[in-house]
Amino acid sequence: MSNNNQLSVFLKEIKAEVSAAQSSKDWESIFSKIKSYPGPIKYSYTTEIVMLVLAVLGGAIQGFFTNQGQTWGMVYSLRGDQAIFLMLTLVGLIAIIAISSKASTISEISDNIFNKDVFWDNQLEEVSNEGKHAEYKELFSDFNRGDQDRKIRKVIKGKFKGEDHSLDYELYKFSYVVVTYRTVKVGKATTVQRVETTYYRYGMVCDFPFLKANVLIGEDLQGSYKQSWETTSQDFNRRFNIYTTSEHEVAKFLSPSTIQAFNNGIDMGSMNFEFVNGRLCISFSDSDVYSLERTFGIDKINEFEKEIKEKQVLPKLQELLALVHKLMANSDNNFK
Repeated sequence: MSNNNQLSVFLKEIKAEVSAAQSSKDWESIFSKIKSYPGPIKYSYTTEIVMLVLAVLGGAIQGFFTNQGQTWGMVYSLRGDQAIFLMLTLVGLIAIIAISSKASTISEISDNIFNKDVFWDNQLEEVSNEGKHAEYKELFSDFNRGDQDRKIRKVIKGKFKGEDHSLDYELYKFSYVVVTYRTVKVGKATTVQRVETTYYRYGMVCDFPFLKANVLIGEDLQGSYKQSWETTSQDFNRRFNIYTTSEHEVAKFLSPSTIQAFNNGIDMGSMNFEFVNGRLCISFSDSDVYSLERTFGIDKINEFEKEIKEKQVLPKLQELLALVHKLMANSDNNFK
């Protein structure tokens, strides 16, 4: 068995063990097994490189003779030249795909280990997204965006314990499609072209039982609210618009310390805070709230093991949870 084939069989076993891992305790046996592999966790690309070189050289030689008004040895017709060109292109593509496939296997296993570890370190768990869009859209304005194909693509459950309050929360990835039309000229004719563009939003949903009214504090969203309200903070008013079903309740909620918490809080792109029927939805455009970039992989197993043993902190998630906890603590006092 060639070294590449041996490595492929080994990585298939490792991939299965990583998929079956239930806690960080499982990493020890998996890392030990990777360290015991008799050779580097690295594919040889000699065959693919030779194929690429031959394809490039062949194309260059063919191009030279074609530019000279000749075919290969004056034997092939123009159709023969085209066939040779297609064959060389195919050889090159096969080589590139083979290199990419081998490299992606090592990267995929490394990503799976790292992402699992990030979730475990932050008490996160991906759960079913079935029925979530129907549940969310009944409450929150953000899920009525777009024209069609509104979907909750991912739901991640988490737990947070703060000094004054604890909460269970759900992180989500939401997509929707906006349909537009544009006029396109084709020769002398004019036609209307339908364009479908997919957009993504991210956010958190949790219980917030302190507000008796529905309130939307948003950067780019109004929903169906009729009443608007403003604070005395110019910094707050420049960033957020406020819509509510009760000016009295929102005035109680937005105490000076709460306004300061919003002003000093994280900016995650087009943020909206909507409080409805004892629940809170915070939506935003940043996509990296529950993900991190790893530095190493299983091809550098000692460095990767050290990286995995360190606690993986999600800074944006921690800031978001700290803000929610601050809002809860302030509201708990305000509404007693």
